Amino acid sequence: MTVVFATCDHQPLVAPDDEPLAGALSDLGIAVVPIPWTEIDPAGVVDAWPIVLRSTWDYHRMPTMFAAWLQALDDSGRVVMNPPAIARDNIDKIYLRGLEWRDLARLCRQGVQPRGREARDRR
Repeated sequence: MTVVFATCDHQPLVAPDDEPLAGALSDLGIAVVPIPWTEIDPAGVVDAWPIVLRSTWDYHRMPTMFAAWLQALDDSGRVVMNPPAIARDNIDKIYLRGLEWRDLARLCRQGVQPRGREARDRR
């Protein structure tokens, strides 16, 4: 079996962060082929290799094209291991709106501060 890691034009190979996953898949007999997302035809053969959205880091340079590509993937019937709808929501961080009611969006923007000794001493 083979899977496609969708990458980007400026880093078309398997990213260093993805090497452990690619290695684990290889150990299972699954080959990984990195291809920039701009070169993957969503309307290609339906029984083509499954796609894993990985290092599509240049999407912010052409968000409309990326959103259209994700929608075309969704509509094509091709196997995509991580849902294109979630990636679409992540383009402009729409998913944060759904988290605001729990105040999680603020935490995401500001980061969570680790509790140090001073914080423990105030208890």
